[in-house]
Amino acid sequence: TPHLVYKATLENEQLLARCDTITKCKYYPLWYLFNGHLQTAALAAAHEGEAFPVIGYERQVLSPPDGGIVSLDWTLPYREDGEIITWLSEIDRSKRTVLIHPGLTGNSGDHYIRSAVHSLHEAGWQAVVMNARGCGRMPLTTPKFYCLAYTDDLRYTAKYLTETCNFQSEAFMGLGFSLGANVLVKYLGEEREQTPLTVAISVGNPLDVVEYSANIDAPGFNRLVVAAFQQDVSSSTQLNHVAVPLLCVNTEDDPIVVSIPSIEQVHANPNIILCTTSSGGHLAFYEGKHDQTGIECAATAVKKASGKASTHGSSTERRPLRMWSAPVITEFAESVRLQHAEKQRKKVEMKP
Repeated sequence: TPHLVYKATLENEQLLARCDTITKCKYYPLWYLFNGHLQTAALAAAHEGEAFPVIGYERQVLSPPDGGIVSLDWTLPYREDGEIITWLSEIDRSKRTVLIHPGLTGNSGDHYIRSAVHSLHEAGWQAVVMNARGCGRMPLTTPKFYCLAYTDDLRYTAKYLTETCNFQSEAFMGLGFSLGANVLVKYLGEEREQTPLTVAISVGNPLDVVEYSANIDAPGFNRLVVAAFQQDVSSSTQLNHVAVPLLCVNTEDDPIVVSIPSIEQVHANPNIILCTTSSGGHLAFYEGKHDQTGIECAATAVKKASGKASTHGSSTERRPLRMWSAPVITEFAESVRLQHAEKQRKKVEMKP
């Protein structure tokens, strides 16, 4: 069962009461992906090799004031007749919407993005994926590229969407993965109560990537004092300032992310809920139906291989990979949306 850490408030208890996947269910890693390295390797292969779910996108290009390029990949839920809605004219400008920030080199076609979008679609959410500078097959037009400390592009995008739409009237969620989660949490801490986002989810957030930041990002962003830049880049320093409900999802066997929010950090801010699993790798969370130890998984692999050899020539259809994190994201998003709607209803009732 996932391990939860949060400050025991009435609002948090109400939020979690609608999140069955992390409160009532156990996460069973897929039998042949029984450690973090295997899970992470499978995710890397699935970006191109896993066709399901199929998500259609249409691209919108934004130009921040400094001459850079940020692209938004829009995808909307299915119509009742089954047709996919994919263009800007079809956007409901007051409907619940998620702004997704992928990880380093990530884009809207990655399997963890498509899985989350598919699950959110089933709950009636619109989705827009923000591809950072130089990512998602977009040209790099300035010396600035993907940086852990640079939140201005996310700020610009959120402000643009708020000025052109009214998503926050129902729900406007920020969803970040890996380094994208670091940027999202850092942005939330900087904006505090001023953010237009009503809920946020951070998955696989590294919190502090010192060596990468010092050697790659600092020179391009004119951060001459490495120590100061390392402080600037870390989203962990901003956790206490986050002013909207934030779910942080991490795994204990993540081969890339070695730091997660501490119990003290979580308890210091009632808006934060931390969910950790013992397995899942980096962003993968591929799940099966049963729990197996490493030895049992190896034994199963041998049996599967033997069975395949003895039935050579028979055709069996492989089931699509399922991500445990997808329903986790959707359930928390919906729970916050319902809580937000209830607060809005009470405000209306209190007006004379």
